[in-house]
Amino acid sequence: MAAHGSDMTSLLLDIVVIFTMSAVAVVLCHRFSIPSSIGLLLAGVLAGPDLFRLVQNVHEIELLAEIGVVLLLFVIGLEISLADVARLSRHFLIGGSLQFFGTAALVGAICMGLGLSPGQGVYVGFVVALSSTAIVLRMLQERAELETPHGRTTLAILIYQDVGVVPVMLIAPLLAGVGSASGGGTIAALLGRIALVALVAWLAWRWIVPWLLERITRTRSSEAFLLGVFSLCVGIAMMTQSLGLSLALGAFLAGFILSESEYSHQAVAVMLPFRDVLMSLFFVSIGMLLDIQFMLAHPLSLLLLTLGVVLVKPLVAAGSALVVGLPLGGSVLTGLALAQVGEFSLVATKAGVSTGLLGPDIFQTVLDVAVLSMMLTPALVACGPGLAAWVATTPPCGGWSAAAWCRSAPAAPMASAVTS
Repeated sequence: MAAHGSDMTSLLLDIVVIFTMSAVAVVLCHRFSIPSSIGLLLAGVLAGPDLFRLVQNVHEIELLAEIGVVLLLFVIGLEISLADVARLSRHFLIGGSLQFFGTAALVGAICMGLGLSPGQGVYVGFVVALSSTAIVLRMLQERAELETPHGRTTLAILIYQDVGVVPVMLIAPLLAGVGSASGGGTIAALLGRIALVALVAWLAWRWIVPWLLERITRTRSSEAFLLGVFSLCVGIAMMTQSLGLSLALGAFLAGFILSESEYSHQAVAVMLPFRDVLMSLFFVSIGMLLDIQFMLAHPLSLLLLTLGVVLVKPLVAAGSALVVGLPLGGSVLTGLALAQVGEFSLVATKAGVSTGLLGPDIFQTVLDVAVLSMMLTPALVACGPGLAAWVATTPPCGGWSAAAWCRSAPAAPMASAVTS
């Protein structure tokens, strides 16, 4: 019992340290007009095991941070309606596919040129194609750009990536040569699980959730409503995870189901404070993952790889946005927003290591490049409107609209696409 109490005291102390550093970081970022996410990432680096070692229970903090990601995607799902999905279907299917597979092909080819095997190159290509849903959506919300044309296109591509992380992790044993004979069965099982989740989601949207929320609201108890909404979010997220899909996808699905009810605005109001607190934990936990010793041992290669990522990914994403009908300026903004390697890339890379496809050095390289690219994202997004306006008015790009790429999709006004 004494040991358990000591562990709990240590965890609570870590949480107090993180929240204190987060508060200081947010105040300083506000004072110097820097996005709060970059301050939280730097706070994590300072508190991490390679510098001041202020946090001891790193694994437990990471678990709490995952809850923050779940709540973020739940709230995002709450803010999207069926009408939004219909509008985003083209951006999701075409733009998401072009960005995901285009980035994977380019990065995979580069990795094979650097000496990785074909299997490793293909897998790392898909891993790098994933962007940070948590960071990008947080920044778009802070800048009030989620409802802009480029914000909606970015959201559609991010949702595509969140769905795509599941098959990426499933192909790791196939590329490693483990269970290759059962590849067809693995794919069939995945499709079956997706179909089951879709059926449960439809039943929940059509009957279960409306019935439950109606009974809860009759009590006129705010506590009951909060607990009911939280149970819905976590319950559906756990269901998707138990079926081999991601927690994030389940949380988004739960929010989307609730968005069609009359209680969606009330649900957003009660969940926002919890989301913001736990999202701070997420950013700090990502910063703590940065391996300073590995960076000092390979500074030039990590720098070049990071610069390569933030060059290749925006170019492919911007091209994908152009194809689906976004103006050139808005496409530049979409590309810059998706420039980083995401948090789910780290999960997928761990899956590659566990199957023997990737080695520890590749994992640490991906991790450091991911954290460095995440730290560069606020600066890239901040300079986005100016760069988009410059590109859209500079020959030979001036006057180049998405209509030249895709006549069937009307281009959004450039003013709305580049206004922050």
